[in-house]
Parts: sequence; structure tokens; C-alpha cells
Amino acid sequence: MKKSGQFLFETQLHWQQDAKGVLTSKAITEPIKVAKPKVFKGIEGGLWSPEHLFIGSVSSCFMTTYLFYAKQKGLPLSGFECEVIGQVELKNNKLKFTEINVYPKVAVEKASMLDIAKQVNELSKQNCLITKALNVIVYYHPSFEVQEHSVEKKEIHFDKKREVFF
Repeated sequence: MKKSGQFLFETQLHWQQDAKGVLTSKAITEPIKVAKPKVFKGIEGGLWSPEHLFIGSVSSCFMTTYLFYAKQKGLPLSGFECEVIGQVELKNNKLKFTEINVYPKVAVEKASMLDIAKQVNELSKQNCLITKALNVIVYYHPSFEVQEHSVEKKEIHFDKKREVFF
């Protein structure tokens, strides 16, 4: 199969009422309900906002990029999570994302794998498709830990206190 240099991704938005809609794609089975966030006089919780989808695309792209390079480098992971915080500010009478902070938390099985995990993090920062397309400052705050692999899925929990550059 020959690879093309061009890839197209399509979505369709179907307005329902007020500031609510349903986002679908022919390539995806599950729709996403979307709405204006409460902070912008939208509805009270429960639905994804464009702002949450935007920063969610940053975290999911970073994860898939990280997993790609981890596999390429033969790095088995015990866990991976990625919290993202985006700041929106009013600049020149227009709302704009001004900074994004990315907090990947990577768990590896052995201390000897930490250097490779850090290399994979750098490759992911440089090659994440979504963050490369942004016109906003992106700060990365990775953390790495050693966590033995077990059959049951372990959850990595973030500390409440975050270093944010806003």
C-alpha cells in the first residue's frame, strides 16, 4: 500500500438548540455532545465545550505521539497520563488561548528505562502534530516514575498542586 502525503479528517456538527450540538464523523461511531461552557454563559456542565476539546486534542495527540516513539524505542510503559491546562485571556478585545501547560506523567518498569522515557518525551514534544500547529506558548512539565507492571491496571493520580506559567 502506497502512502500519500495528504490526509483528510472530517467532522460534522449538528445544532440541536440554544448553544448545544452533536459532533459526529463518518469515521467514528460515537458522537460527542458539545455546548458553550458555563464560563461563557453556556450550560451548566455535562457537555464538552470547544475549549475542552481543543486542550483534549493536545493531550491525546501528545499521548499517541509518545506511545509511537515508546514503541519505536522498545520502551514498555507501566502507565501514562497527561493533564493539560489551557489559559484563555482577553487580548485586544478578543478571547485567545495564551498558554498551554502539558503535564505528562510516565511510569516505566525499571529505573534503567528512565533515560529512554525522557528521550521519548523530547521526541514527542518536537513531533506532536497538534502542538506544532498551534500559535500559542506550550510549556511541558513531565514527570517520570518507576512502577512495576502488574496484570491489573494501575492508575496514576496527579498531585493537586501544579506549577503553571500563567
